[in-house]
Amino acid sequence: MNSSSVSSSNSFLFFSKSFFELTKARLAISVVFSSVVGYLLAVDSFDLYTLVLLSVGGYCMVGASNSFNQIIEKDIDFVIGSRVKKFREKSAMQPQQIFGNWLATFLMRVFFKSKFTDLGPFRAIKFDTLMSLKMQDPTYGWTVEMQLKILKQQFTYKEIPVKYRNRIGVSKVSGTVKGSIFAGIKILTWIIKYSFK
Repeated sequence: MNSSSVSSSNSFLFFSKSFFELTKARLAISVVFSSVVGYLLAVDSFDLYTLVLLSVGGYCMVGASNSFNQIIEKDIDFVIGSRVKKFREKSAMQPQQIFGNWLATFLMRVFFKSKFTDLGPFRAIKFDTLMSLKMQDPTYGWTVEMQLKILKQQFTYKEIPVKYRNRIGVSKVSGTVKGSIFAGIKILTWIIKYSFK
């Protein structure tokens, strides 16, 4: 089995596991099972098409409801996607990006006891939370500024692993020496600034 087949298999397993966790598969299946039993007991003539629609549609409806309930129950203020190595395409991140992420998140762990492993661009944040952060940096430092303020103001946060593919074109930040230097300076400046606040 080649590496691409292994990667595809791992991605499928990760997706399947995440999907079943999100939809609370056991609960959804138990509800669908009850519906199917009720259908079989009530009808005079069995129709496979109706049974399939009932099963698939029932799972989707219950799964969607369970997913929505989890968002309400967990009540997380900030979610960030972590570009973990096993779900990242080869060369999708430049060496300076990998090192910069490691250094920044390491310093956040040291100074703020953070659990962040990435300064990734995949983010979801509540509107009220975003407004209370009073963001300032309009350029390279906004990612780390947001995460530092989440930590300092003690908002709830969660990091989830995400796939990351090679981009089309060249990044203006990580793809150039100038961009990498400016981004590194901005990120370190924000961390040092907040470590003394």
